[in-house]
Amino acid sequence: MNKYTNEMMGCEQHLFLDDRLSLKAKGLYCVLMSIDKPFTMKDIKECTTSGMTIIQTAFNELQEKGFIKARIVRVNGRYAGYSFRLSKPKDE
Repeated sequence: MNKYTNEMMGCEQHLFLDDRLSLKAKGLYCVLMSIDKPFTMKDIKECTTSGMTIIQTAFNELQEKGFIKARIVRVNGRYAGYSFRLSKPKDE
């Protein structure tokens, strides 16, 4: 992941106003918006001070609430990271 670019990025307002998400999940969603290739949790860990447990918890929260759909990527049968699609969940 490229940590430093001059590009600006925006998040949709629905994310910040959704009271079903924790602040850590909202922050992770914004980080995920900046990733354009398969990634590992270690890649995310390298651009934050949060531990792996917090990152995994936020990732699971986003999946459970329907904000991301993720799948494991394998190369030659070996784990290579996650591929994902961000989405706006339907209101519950």
